[in-house]
Amino acid sequence: MMDIVYDWYNSLCCYKTIHKINNYVKKKKKKI
Repeated sequence: MMDIVYDWYNSLCCYKTIHKINNYVKKKKKKI
C-alpha cells in the first residue's frame, strides 16, 4: 500500500516541479 502512495507522491512532486519550471521559462521569455 505504501508503494502506491509513494509513487503517487513522487508523481505529484514531479508534476509540481515541471509546472514551476514551465512558469519560470514563460516569465523569462516575456522579459526577453
